[in-house]
Amino acid sequence: MRLPILNGENYAEWLELFELTLGCINLDLAINEEKPKDLTDESTPDQRDYYAKWHRSNNMSLRLIKANMSRTIRRSIPNKPTAREYLDAIKKQYVSTDSSTVSTLIAILGAINLVQKVMDIALFSPSSLFSGDDDGTPEEETVGTHQSYEERSHKFPGMDLLIREFSFHQLNANLLWPGTFSFAEWLLQHCSWLEGRRIIELGSGTGALAIFMQKSFGVDITTSDFDDEEIEENIAHNCRVNGITPVLPHIRHTWGDTFPKIEPDWDLVIASDILLYVKQYPNLIKTLSFLLKSYKPKYEKAGIDLALPQPAFLMSWRRRIGKEDEELFFSGCENAGLAAEHIGSRVYCISPRQTSRVDK
Repeated sequence: MRLPILNGENYAEWLELFELTLGCINLDLAINEEKPKDLTDESTPDQRDYYAKWHRSNNMSLRLIKANMSRTIRRSIPNKPTAREYLDAIKKQYVSTDSSTVSTLIAILGAINLVQKVMDIALFSPSSLFSGDDDGTPEEETVGTHQSYEERSHKFPGMDLLIREFSFHQLNANLLWPGTFSFAEWLLQHCSWLEGRRIIELGSGTGALAIFMQKSFGVDITTSDFDDEEIEENIAHNCRVNGITPVLPHIRHTWGDTFPKIEPDWDLVIASDILLYVKQYPNLIKTLSFLLKSYKPKYEKAGIDLALPQPAFLMSWRRRIGKEDEELFFSGCENAGLAAEHIGSRVYCISPRQTSRVDK
């Protein structure tokens, strides 16, 4: 399932599906909110977080718009710095004074069916949103089959990290999301909980959070993500450019599949912003249950801060999803014998029910 290509005759349908798509994959910030002011030395952490979120939304929205327009249409629209301005330029060219409003279109097309269609698009392979261009040049078609990257400097507590991010990746392991930065701040405030822990990160993506933790706290940490060679190689690259050699150990694992290690010995599992795909919750919970309930320590540990259960899963969640979807995840954990506790600042601790205890 793909977004339709804007061809000059389907503007209303194209716009409605595009707006719903952005909403469902949490990229509509730049469409709905004004561009933030430039950052200064006095900018607060919340302002920096919003600035990063808005600009990621704007960049990805512009890419999504242009990828779903025919080349002829694209040439007729002047470039604009923001997605909102670019949509306005399209609107001036294709909307007549008697065009239906978005709300009318929703009623006509049937909101429920349309949202389901969007979620089918966005469920697991966001790359399907970037349709091929039928009249594109061979060079343009190459972009869809060969991975490209962008290196960006990201400000973490006490350091800047140079992180290579996929321009786009079909498994959504391409960008840093807000939860990464807020979780890094939270971990800095609770660093005693990390001492002596053997840690694995789920959904590592670019590896930025694990790199920050290793450089800041010297922790024993393993990254993991989908069974995908490009993700593993990119995390290794980011380790090297940030001075971590040998690179961090990595495990390829798709949630729900048999875990590669029969007796997991990580007593702390971490993740940030991993609750986007609702239909993956059962698979995520299956993997979590295995890691937490099958935990086998290699040796007796001294100096562990038992304010945090052993083993435990710490998760930071900053991306917007509906309350009902959140409930699906936490009730699924409960049904699997896992207890979840909100321990502040949108950080949750999940552990086998009998060991659940966090001293706040």
